[in-house]
Amino acid sequence: MDRKKFSAYLLLALGAIKLIADAALWVAIGALLILFGLQFSHPAKLDSLWLIQKLHAWGDPALAQVASQFGWAWPSTRISLLPIGGGLVLLAAKQVFDALMLWLTGRVQKRLPLPEEAEELSTSASSMGISVSSTLLALAAVSEKARVKLQRRHARVERRLREAKRRRCAFLSIDVVDAEEMKHGVAPEKVAHGFNAYEEMLAGVFQLTSAWKVAWTTDGVMVCFLDVRHALDAAQRVLQGLKALNSGLDEFRQPFRVRCGLNEGEVVIFEDSKLEKVADHVIDVAGHMQKKAHPNSLWLSSEVYDRLEEKSGFHPANARVDGLTVLEWRA
Repeated sequence: MDRKKFSAYLLLALGAIKLIADAALWVAIGALLILFGLQFSHPAKLDSLWLIQKLHAWGDPALAQVASQFGWAWPSTRISLLPIGGGLVLLAAKQVFDALMLWLTGRVQKRLPLPEEAEELSTSASSMGISVSSTLLALAAVSEKARVKLQRRHARVERRLREAKRRRCAFLSIDVVDAEEMKHGVAPEKVAHGFNAYEEMLAGVFQLTSAWKVAWTTDGVMVCFLDVRHALDAAQRVLQGLKALNSGLDEFRQPFRVRCGLNEGEVVIFEDSKLEKVADHVIDVAGHMQKKAHPNSLWLSSEVYDRLEEKSGFHPANARVDGLTVLEWRA
């Protein structure tokens, strides 16, 4: 038997041993918990059940032997914690056993020469955050049927990779200035009312401006648009709407003020992608623009500004963010 097949069979054997051992340990722990519970008042007919009789037949002698080592008695005339202690010992043993099996499996996997399809799949899948079980890889090393299954999964991963086209998106980052200071000394219900009104205003603006994806944070939000014009419209509507919002809120020591940052570029993003899970420099720049912006202003780079159709109201911010020249818009 060549080394590839031997390692594969060994990996499968370790998987089977772990599965059987885990099942046996969980059954034993469950049995101990039942024996502990049977010490309390319960219907007499429960003791006549076949399962309960078997538990007593197998479990009582083992517990009695353990109890004798400590000068205890089992069954006890009082409520005994011995079954609980035994269960905790078995649980600890399971943790040690699982760690040992994980170490052994890792050592074997390092020595397991994967089929060519598995090597390609591992590279493609890792770029998509998709994992392939070690069991499937082991089977693929010794089984033609498993190898076909692996090839099919490889084809699905490759198809998804081909679909991962970069889309031009605009990202708008908005955050409340001194949010914690605003909340200081204000009753919690008034804080909740004020920030709910603020978030409702933003949600209405995002719906009106065709936001594609929205990711909320504690006092901020990142929004993705498929058109930079919609992103600019949203930022301007938010900044212009602050006056009306603040006029209806008198519970805070200072009014709502926000910083806005906008950036546009191509990112790999799917229809079902959660925005908070998407990582890209384009999004980072939008966040950095927001963090550096003056209160109640929108910052964007000169590159994004040059692509805008509506450029009125902007002026140089006399600042650079991530090496980019910044322009500012205020309501």
